[in-house]
Amino acid sequence: MNPLNMHRRIDNIRHPRQQGLTLVELMIAMVIGLILIAGVIQIFLSSQQAYRTQESMSRIQESGRFAWRYWPATFARAALRAAVAMA
Repeated sequence: MNPLNMHRRIDNIRHPRQQGLTLVELMIAMVIGLILIAGVIQIFLSSQQAYRTQESMSRIQESGRFAWRYWPATFARAALRAAVAMA
């Protein structure tokens, strides 16, 4: 038998070819996946909170615009009624 082939056979006996993943590798992959998923969830929740805040600010702004347009006419009518009542 060739000495090179004998050496390869001994290496194969000591270190058989690995097929698949070890339990430790799978656990590490799962932890990395969980960390990534947690990051994605955190980003989603942050963007959802930012959307809610922006929506609230938009409503407040719209209410302010409405009041800015509505109240001057209301005050003018009230002033007119007060002037008529005093006359």
